[in-house]
Amino acid sequence: MRVIITGGTGLIGKKLTKLLARDGYDVVILTRNPQAVTCQLPSNVRLVGWDAKSAKGWGHLLDHPDTLIVNLAGHNPAHWRWTAKHRRAVLDSRIAATCAVVEAIHAAKYKPRALMQASAVGYYGDGGEAMLDEDSPAASDWRAEVCVKWEAVTEGIGIRTALLRIGIVLDQHGGAMPGFLAAAMLFGKRFGDGRQWVPWIHNADVAAAIHFLMNDPHAQGAFNLSAPEPARNADLMHTLAHMCGRPSLVPVPGWALEAAMGEQARVLLDSQRVVPHKLIGSGYQFQFPHLQPALHDILSHAPHWNVG
Repeated sequence: MRVIITGGTGLIGKKLTKLLARDGYDVVILTRNPQAVTCQLPSNVRLVGWDAKSAKGWGHLLDHPDTLIVNLAGHNPAHWRWTAKHRRAVLDSRIAATCAVVEAIHAAKYKPRALMQASAVGYYGDGGEAMLDEDSPAASDWRAEVCVKWEAVTEGIGIRTALLRIGIVLDQHGGAMPGFLAAAMLFGKRFGDGRQWVPWIHNADVAAAIHFLMNDPHAQGAFNLSAPEPARNADLMHTLAHMCGRPSLVPVPGWALEAAMGEQARVLLDSQRVVPHKLIGSGYQFQFPHLQPALHDILSHAPHWNVG
């Protein structure tokens, strides 16, 4: 099978690319500047240029009898402050890239087997203590608005589509982990009151779950990609600090985060008790369902974070 990945040089994309290449897939990564890609990729992975807004220059790759698209492309939402300019870049990049994918699908000689379409648990907003499964409604804040509009672009494309509502990804190479680790090393005890639920997931499970859904002909609609046991913020920070040999002493008040980060502080302060009901119901078995083994694996595989 040929797998075309947009956003393949990002944190999730690189993990998925290595997994698929190892298993013998014909992997093609679409990137705006192939010559500028410096990350190490398997030798059997191809880089193809695209403009991230049309099918020009790559749509012909779908003229193959067995293809699948994984769309992970989009401007990184992490930013010290969510200015109007940054918000536009986040939304516009996601809509444009997904429209390009849809354009290519409509023009393809052979329709792809499926589309794995990225989204995020930001869809649900602040849920408090409520369990948030795939049937939970969308919130009304900006993060939810982005997810709703992003997912809507794929409606009616005529092929099997899995919407990947991805949680807070933990990985030794980046994502949310450096921020949590820095806070723990500075004796951070919790963010806000610490009772908010964190919808974490190990990046190995993100890649493996996408691989699983690619090959399940019945996998369609929204899937929460988050660990089956979400953790409270205070528990996550305590576990991380303990593993790093640091005491948990200093709570970071919510008002201080909001003063420093603006609306982006809601990523740390909102409670999202997200559960992957559909993913588990489809038969996926998590490699890291529990927080402590997940953190230990991440820390022990990064030399500069090694906890022994």
